[in-house]
Amino acid sequence: MKHSITLLMTLSTVLFADILHVPSEYSDIFSAIGAAQDGDTVLVAPGQYNGGFSFQGKNIVVMSSGSAYNTFIRSPFPVYHGVMFTGGEDSTAVLDGFSISNVNFDGSYPADQGYVDKGGGIFIENSSPTVRNCVITNCIAGSGGGLYMKNSSMRIVDCEFSDNEACVHGGGLFIGNSDSGNPPEIIGCTITGNDAQYGGGLRLWGDTAVVINNTISGNDASGISISHTNTLICGNLISGNSASGIRINSGKAHVIGNMIVENEAGYGGGIYEASGGNLTMRNNTVAYNSASQGGGIRSSRDSISFINM
Repeated sequence: MKHSITLLMTLSTVLFADILHVPSEYSDIFSAIGAAQDGDTVLVAPGQYNGGFSFQGKNIVVMSSGSAYNTFIRSPFPVYHGVMFTGGEDSTAVLDGFSISNVNFDGSYPADQGYVDKGGGIFIENSSPTVRNCVITNCIAGSGGGLYMKNSSMRIVDCEFSDNEACVHGGGLFIGNSDSGNPPEIIGCTITGNDAQYGGGLRLWGDTAVVINNTISGNDASGISISHTNTLICGNLISGNSASGIRINSGKAHVIGNMIVENEAGYGGGIYEASGGNLTMRNNTVAYNSASQGGGIRSSRDSISFINM
């Protein structure tokens, strides 16, 4: 009987899930999210929409009926986020198929405005959403120009982070501590043309992270910069970054099956393992990188294990 009641409740939830249409039923995404309940879908037609909204703690799907290339979200204020997840949303809270920015719709950025401190495109804190098929571009922040995550687990799949800027950490993405659940995952993304002081493409600063099958290229500063993490970096193309392809400042990194090529740095063109790091490398190709010291790999003094290089 108990199993029957649970099944009926689950079926009831599925049967009564609604699709809320923007703009035919609701004029903007914020209003549709306000009316939605867990399990609902907010379906957004192609067009331009104001951002600066959160998921309000609701486990819903907000998706474009077109694609990221014709459905645009812009923050109404340059010193604010495009989209926020801060209400404890889980992996069933999904953002799918949008182009997101916190500059003006014409691509300009007012010279007299400051920057949002963290997360110009997407800001995630104490939540574990799924973001897929999105283009996060032309975003500016102090850290995490495209995306900033802290105390969360998240899944970022098949997204593009391009031409974003951070004043300090993580031009494309900044990934801080995860929660007690699954580690943050970045899978199948393109991270290119981003700029920061540390970690032009991706800055990992937390306890665990998984970075799989991404293209991380042409970023200003390191492609990936790692501190205090136990990180899996697997199957990525890391190329043409203006500092080390991977820089390990501290923590432990497992680097498996990557192509690390044509990066250029002062120290460690392909990989720079700085003081405090611990690196295991297996089945990687590290080639055509350049640096004043250690064109391929430079290690300060810590543990490195090479297997099938």
